[in-house]
Amino acid sequence: MHNETFPKPYSLKEIETILDKIYECIFQFKSIEEILKDIHMHLNTYNDFVFIWTAIFNKNLSFIKLISFSDNFDFHFNQIEYYLNHHIDIEKLKQTFIYVNNNLEETNNYFSSNFKKILKQNQIESYLILRTPINNQESILIGLCTQKPDYFINAFYDRFYSFQRNLSILMKFFENYKHSFNLFSAIELGKIWLMITDENGTIEYVSPYVCKISGYNSIELIGKKPNIFKSDVQPHILYKTLWDKIKEHQPFTSVFVNKNKQGELFFIKQFIIPIETYDNKTKFISIGFETDQDKTLETLQIEFFDPLTNLPNESIFLNYLTNFINNNRDKAFACILLDIQNFTDLNVFFDKDFANLILKEFSKNLMNHFNKKQNSIISRIRSDEFGIFIQIPDEHQENPQHWLQEVFHHLNKKAKIQHFEFYLNFHCGVSIYPKDAKNAKSLYQLAQLSLKKCKIENIKNIEFYQKSLEEKSKFSLLIQQKHNYFNFEKEFYLVFQPYYNVQDLKISGYEVLSRWNDKEYGNISPTQFIPLLEKSGLIKSFEISLIKHFIKNYKEKLFIEKDRTFSINLSTISFNDTYLVDQILKIFLDSQLDLSRFTIELTESSYIESFEYAKNAIKKIKEIGLKISIDDFGTGYSSLRYIMDLDVDYIKIDKIFIQNYQEKKSITIIETICNLSKQLGLKIIAEGIETQEQLEFLRKIRIDYCQGFLLSKPLPIEEIINSF
Repeated sequence: MHNETFPKPYSLKEIETILDKIYECIFQFKSIEEILKDIHMHLNTYNDFVFIWTAIFNKNLSFIKLISFSDNFDFHFNQIEYYLNHHIDIEKLKQTFIYVNNNLEETNNYFSSNFKKILKQNQIESYLILRTPINNQESILIGLCTQKPDYFINAFYDRFYSFQRNLSILMKFFENYKHSFNLFSAIELGKIWLMITDENGTIEYVSPYVCKISGYNSIELIGKKPNIFKSDVQPHILYKTLWDKIKEHQPFTSVFVNKNKQGELFFIKQFIIPIETYDNKTKFISIGFETDQDKTLETLQIEFFDPLTNLPNESIFLNYLTNFINNNRDKAFACILLDIQNFTDLNVFFDKDFANLILKEFSKNLMNHFNKKQNSIISRIRSDEFGIFIQIPDEHQENPQHWLQEVFHHLNKKAKIQHFEFYLNFHCGVSIYPKDAKNAKSLYQLAQLSLKKCKIENIKNIEFYQKSLEEKSKFSLLIQQKHNYFNFEKEFYLVFQPYYNVQDLKISGYEVLSRWNDKEYGNISPTQFIPLLEKSGLIKSFEISLIKHFIKNYKEKLFIEKDRTFSINLSTISFNDTYLVDQILKIFLDSQLDLSRFTIELTESSYIESFEYAKNAIKKIKEIGLKISIDDFGTGYSSLRYIMDLDVDYIKIDKIFIQNYQEKKSITIIETICNLSKQLGLKIIAEGIETQEQLEFLRKIRIDYCQGFLLSKPLPIEEIINSF
């Protein structure tokens, strides 16, 4: 059980980032109280720490002065300070620098039984107290509490042990600097890297420890540049980013792989802080600690490269774009963002490890294809999205689109994993320098816009940036602002898309769909306004308005044909609001209609986060006579077993599988869904039918119902009535 509570690797990475920020705040030379408040602020961003306190401990007076504490629990300031001074073993506190307790039942414990009882009442399972001396009399204290047992162990404990040691060195440096104009007196005898440079990077001072680990003496170093230590192991972008930040008077933190006088590598974690001197000159102070080689190489790999594919990450990609454009203003380049189509489906019907193998194979294909091109870089941006930056040959600068089409035409899209062979299609967004943008940031953003359009329209593989895309983006922002005062009755109307019995093509029912006709922008696609409503939180009131509007305006007209049913979509956001679900059920009950003729359509994502809630909500919906349909089945992250546990009536197979019905895997998936659904007594609806061949295939495997543009587009109310 305890294995599930251990901090995960990404937790360690997050903690390291927080500790780095704490190191930096010390060099702002605030008061001790202000530093402790800053430390509290940074630690408070880590979710697992449910209770944090900081204090100053005077060992001569045996008194703990509380500085800050978390207000997560029902404590007040004086109460906490009283507990710290009367319910902690002060003598034990004086004897150690870091104390960890992963089990409050231990007898060898800092806290009294009363204090432990209070902690247990607040479900505290593990805590850590860290003491760092400021001077001979005072120490700072940091207390961390978590509701997870066995938390401060192994690597997590090691991080805080190192933190206490480094913090102790820095606090001594802080105290010496505070009481003396001699900035260097606290460093001369310490095991700490300190280097001072002027605003041009010329070295003015090095501590003895710099000389010791680099092999150079101070005479050899003073007057030189820090690149005397450069090993060429790390990318140029790291050093450019460093200078960009410190010249803007921002601190910079990183691990540096340096080279000593003998040519051997050494590893320093450095904090570089710009300061203004009394005569308004800028100095750069570099303070560092020697660090473990293996851990450093691992950190560098995580910082700059994707661990799965070993491709550069988004940060490196963007820096490469910036540097290359700045140094080659007379050349033309293409920024390409590429996304594998239907990759989510592979994650659903195969396991994650198998999907990762596909990503590795695809990235290998990209490298084999594009690394041969002049001045190119390939990056894994996120998940199944890749970035490519490539120089366009001079002879193709007049028509780069045609050249890039040819380049992608010859890209090997097959991925053979184990005994499976996949033909991977992709969406692609492209922007061109200097035609579309004059800097790397804008070029990247325009490629993102192009990729987004390519994915939404899903018509072609490659979308080149056009000015109209930017206009559409601005339009979306304007539409989002209008959502604050939308009027359903005046601006929205309903259309009805029939679904048919597959065998005789008789209409079985209708899906109720909304449309927006805005006075300023005209007809707005649901693919634009529904996501914006969801994002703004107005989707709930919108769906309530839709159901009320439908019942009020259409029940007399549409309920003539008694064998036809109506399905209404309910968003994940609305479904997961229990109060809203109750409101919707009341509207249906008050309508006095035959509720067996209504179906509520949910997507898989509606119930994946809280399966038990979904089960109970569906039960309530079914109890009043409504039916349930699972929409876009097969595109979420759930497995087929969920339909065995949920009381649903219909399964709607997503159009992706219908469009690829000739592929062996799609056939297998569709047949699997059909066989299981029939055994469970569920009806199946196939959506997105566009060809006669697809319809014949559905008849062959005996799907119950179908829906799509081959049979009918969404119809206005007048056409529905005329068909009765």
